[in-house]
Order: sequence, then C-alpha cells, then structure tokens
Amino acid sequence: MIKPLVIGIAGGSGCGKSDFCEVLAKSLPEYRVCQIHMDRYYRDPLPQMISPLTGRQGDDFNHPDSVDYEKPLDLIRTIRSDGIWNTQNSGSRSTRCRRRYTPT
Repeated sequence: MIKPLVIGIAGGSGCGKSDFCEVLAKSLPEYRVCQIHMDRYYRDPLPQMISPLTGRQGDDFNHPDSVDYEKPLDLIRTIRSDGIWNTQNSGSRSTRCRRRYTPT
C-alpha cells in the first residue's frame, strides 16, 4: 500500500487557500485528493482581538490559539499509518475523492 502524501497549505482567513486547493485537486486527476479544512477545528470560544480600525472587540480567527491542532494532527497520523483515509469522510468539496474529513 502506498502511504498518503500530506501537503499543508497555510495562510490567513479568506486568502484563497480553499480555492487554491480546489484548483490543485482538479490538476491531479490521477490521484485521490482529499482536503482537511482547518475551519472545522476552531476552538469555542475563539480568542478575542480589538479591531485597529473600529476599536471593537471580535473573534480572532487568525490567532495561533484559535485552532485545536491536535484533532487534525491525529486524523493525519491515522491516515498516514492506517491508510483509512477514504472511510471516515463525509460532505463534498474535493474533486478526486469527492469527500471531506469531518472532526470526530
């Protein structure tokens, strides 16, 4: 069995990561490509920030503490070790596997 290759795409909220991943998946038709979207792993409550423009307090989606990194890392470890990356999926967005991981 071939081990899955994990590629991380980083960037701030709304910078086009998901759009880039869609284009990437479509450009790799010979591979099964699945996306793990980090927005499914935001903590509740989120860290707060003060807007420099309005002075208002709001959720900070870009703060390093805004994501529970252990959950997606556990999923990646499982995928890499067991190769069960096509059995725990639901939803639809990725072109090749037509499924997306959901947190447990």
